[in-house]
Amino acid sequence: LELPTTAPAYGICVGDVHSGNAHFDKQNQPTLFDFDQCGYGWRGFDIAKFLHIAITWNIDVTVRSSFLEGYQSIRQLNTVELAAIPIFVKAAHIWVMGIGTGAVGDVIPYGWFTDDWLD
Repeated sequence: LELPTTAPAYGICVGDVHSGNAHFDKQNQPTLFDFDQCGYGWRGFDIAKFLHIAITWNIDVTVRSSFLEGYQSIRQLNTVELAAIPIFVKAAHIWVMGIGTGAVGDVIPYGWFTDDWLD
């Protein structure tokens, strides 16, 4: 796939979009926080990071679909961006594994690093 490196497909991304990094006010308006993974990248990867976490946490597929529909109600993704999302979900999994392995023995106990986690 050839993804553009210009807006709107490419730009500043949060990098770690999930419910643990958001607060919703009484009007259901979100405030995002925790920007340590923020930077320039493909916005499809930002979507994939949410989807990866949603899959990992067994969040219902209707929530995942609603997230993507809501995103596209603001900015419609083109066919190349949509095709890249499943690839980005796999990349997000590898990214998270790298973060996890870097913390084993320092922040996370060795017992947490199991064959099940690797699967």
